[in-house]
Amino acid sequence: MKLYGTRGLRTTARNLAFFTIMSACLAAFFGSTQAIAKDDKPGTSDHPIITRFEGFSIDAYSVTDFDRYQLPLGPSVDNKTLGETLTLEGKITRIYYQYFPNPKPSLLQVFKSYEQLFAEKALETLFSCYAQECGKGPQDLVTTVARRKDLLNEFMQFGTHAYKAVKLSQEDQDVYIALYLKDERGRVAYEIHVIEVQSMRSGNLSMSDIQQGIEKDGKLAFYGLYFDTGKSSLKDSAKDELRLLADYLKNNAQQQYFIVGHTDNVGAYKTNLTLSQARARSIINALESQYGLNVANLQAVGIGPVSPVVANASDSGKAKNRRVELVLK
Repeated sequence: MKLYGTRGLRTTARNLAFFTIMSACLAAFFGSTQAIAKDDKPGTSDHPIITRFEGFSIDAYSVTDFDRYQLPLGPSVDNKTLGETLTLEGKITRIYYQYFPNPKPSLLQVFKSYEQLFAEKALETLFSCYAQECGKGPQDLVTTVARRKDLLNEFMQFGTHAYKAVKLSQEDQDVYIALYLKDERGRVAYEIHVIEVQSMRSGNLSMSDIQQGIEKDGKLAFYGLYFDTGKSSLKDSAKDELRLLADYLKNNAQQQYFIVGHTDNVGAYKTNLTLSQARARSIINALESQYGLNVANLQAVGIGPVSPVVANASDSGKAKNRRVELVLK
């Protein structure tokens, strides 16, 4: 994969010393205490592994427990179409920072401070661009991302931009960070998106997890039985959990179970009810056709949005409510 640098930036020894000082304006990185400023919107905070440039406050904040994210890895095709991307799935945190005090830092100061910090922490740079390197006019990368409504603040599409995507490889998890910056008439703002890659398998669901859930609660939720939005056919990415479910049911063939489909509250009630029933039936059909399971002891039930785990008031809440449950009869 081709990596893009910040070509064209001319940094003197004096400037390098300045950026070293500026990087100290960034709070501790990895394992840091979440910073809270007096001007932050209520209920917001920095992400635990990366915090803000000093003087900025949080104006918008979003956390989604599990979703898909398209990480830009190259210039956009046009003002609506991204170019090369990396598709990620996991927990997504988006934070929008803005700056009010004077003197205001420049776009280059903030960009280079994060660039230096990422380098010091040995993060892998996947793509980086500054000013015209990000594209011109409507083909500017950050403009495209904002117009696709992938940023918290749609006004990020205006001004001069910079962008950097980096990867942190940990022993048990990969974490990606996307940094979107803009300078509009001398006012700098930026968004940090942190994508903690994970499989929606309830923390690597195992056979013992199913057994314990059934013994303790009489049910267990499966989050790795994936369906396309509004459809009932299982996706290929559901095969791991479907195989695990099949193995469990084969080992417990004497029991009877409900396969229960759940949805969030988006859309009409009757539509969700029908969809959840169809998804439950689809799972039973797949267990029979793909694994030769005797499904006589299984009953498909769809209850749509009527039994949420949490409120549907947020994206993370909706994600928790979209599930399939194995319930002991």
